[in-house]
Amino acid sequence: MTQKLSETKVSQRSGIEAFQLQILCEYLEDKIIKGEIPNNRIEPQHFADKINDIYEGYYERLIEKLNPEVQHAAQLLIEEKLIFEDYKTGEARRLGVDSGVLLNEKGITQTLLNQLESTFLLRRESTSTGGFNYEVSHDTMIAPILKFKRERKTIEDNKRLEWEYIEKERLKNKILIERQRKISFLFSGTYIFMAFLWFFMLLHKKQEENNSLRIDLLRIEMQTKSPKINLETSPEYLYILSKSKRQQNMIYVEGIILIIGLMIIYWLVYRMFEQSFNREKGDNWNSDKS
Repeated sequence: MTQKLSETKVSQRSGIEAFQLQILCEYLEDKIIKGEIPNNRIEPQHFADKINDIYEGYYERLIEKLNPEVQHAAQLLIEEKLIFEDYKTGEARRLGVDSGVLLNEKGITQTLLNQLESTFLLRRESTSTGGFNYEVSHDTMIAPILKFKRERKTIEDNKRLEWEYIEKERLKNKILIERQRKISFLFSGTYIFMAFLWFFMLLHKKQEENNSLRIDLLRIEMQTKSPKINLETSPEYLYILSKSKRQQNMIYVEGIILIIGLMIIYWLVYRMFEQSFNREKGDNWNSDKS
């Protein structure tokens, strides 16, 4: 058992150190509290085949016990600032960093440093200048910290790739919406131009017909100078007069219909743009929230 305790994946040095015993005792205490050890009687079978896992899981258990609001900050502090890792040689070692430097890191407070020290995850040493350095408490913790760091990096990379994909799709949708807007503007502009052109051509035609009718009316009026012709009872005059009024009314009605049609088209285009904008705004909000 002594050999098992003194040799782990992260430390092959012989002998049992107090810190290793502290990790084992913390693990067994947690199991007893959870009622996973019958009669609270500790036997070798409760941990003999789990020594390596116990040591490597100690860091994860301590991080999970922290307030969720400071867990990420604590991870970054320990994994990025207090452990040096040479990716080329595979070398890794603990680093001692002045407390003033650590307190400048985002989310790091003296309370958090004290908490990490009280759980034996960090240890504090006095400096010659009267300050304090903090470092990871033991070499045994290097391997589990690096393992947890790799897992965190994998999760962050996956989230980054997911965010990049969402951002790419959002940009694609934005370009598509902008293209739809341009097509809609082009279609609306073309339709409005053709509608106005049609209306003015129709108005010109109606006006010519109306002018022709007025000429006929003028001719009939000229003929009424004869005593034999009564203008008010002349069928031809009454027909032409009625037709002229209808033509004039048709011009007014067609103008009103054209105006109403243009207003409907404008409303439809506006609604389409509004829906596109709201959808795009919602995508941006969800992306930022993620």
